Amino acid sequence: MKRLVLDQFTHFAFAAAAIVIVVLGALLYRINIRSADSTGWVSHTLAAVRLVGEINAQIGLAESAYRGYIIAPTEDFSADRDRAFTKVGAAVSEFKDLTSDNPEQRSRSARLEKLLAARFSTMRGSRLWRNGKQAGSASCLPIATCLR
Repeated sequence: MKRLVLDQFTHFAFAAAAIVIVVLGALLYRINIRSADSTGWVSHTLAAVRLVGEINAQIGLAESAYRGYIIAPTEDFSADRDRAFTKVGAAVSEFKDLTSDNPEQRSRSARLEKLLAARFSTMRGSRLWRNGKQAGSASCLPIATCLR
């Protein structure tokens, strides 16, 4: 009789341990999936932050080249500014693509593009003024038109 109770207890303990192992395995699998999703979002965020830094750096280079061109109008400064314009345009476009899933970020990137276009238009107008041409209403929407 005691042997029968001991055998039943052993089977019960084994079944309980198996259930615990299955539940913990399922829980760890779920945690692993969530961790992979979180890692993807962190990578997405870091890519967006990197692009913002790239945009900021290229704007700084464009403005530095612009100031150099105003002081000493050489083609080196103009070429540097145009290269920075191109890189800013590419980075803004990539940022817009990266944040296309977020309506708030889409509106911010559209606003950023308008502000950059206004700034680049001012730089272009100053360049035309410096060269003795009539600046008129230089427009840079989209940013790629600033290079014309």
